[in-house]
Amino acid sequence: MGTPTALIQIARIGNEFILLKKTPEGAWDIYQRYRRTDMPEELLVRLTVYTNYSTAFRMQPAAHNTQVIKQGRSDLIAASDYSTI
Repeated sequence: MGTPTALIQIARIGNEFILLKKTPEGAWDIYQRYRRTDMPEELLVRLTVYTNYSTAFRMQPAAHNTQVIKQGRSDLIAASDYSTI
C-alpha cells in the first residue's frame, strides 16, 4: 500500500487566497478559495498541518495545538521549502 503524497501551494491575489494541490499522478487542482478583506497588505505566512486528524478533530484547537497527541495513529509527514505571499 502506497503513501498518499501531495504538493500544496497557496497563492494570494489581492483579497483572495487560492489553495492548490497536486498529487504525483495528477494535475494542479484548486482545493479551496477564501476571500479575506481583513488582511493587511503585507502578510507573514506560516503553514499548519495536522497529523492523526481523526483524533485531533475531536479535540479543542487549544488542546491539539499545544500538546503531543499520544493516542491514535500519526498519518502525516510535512516539509516546507519556503513560503511567501
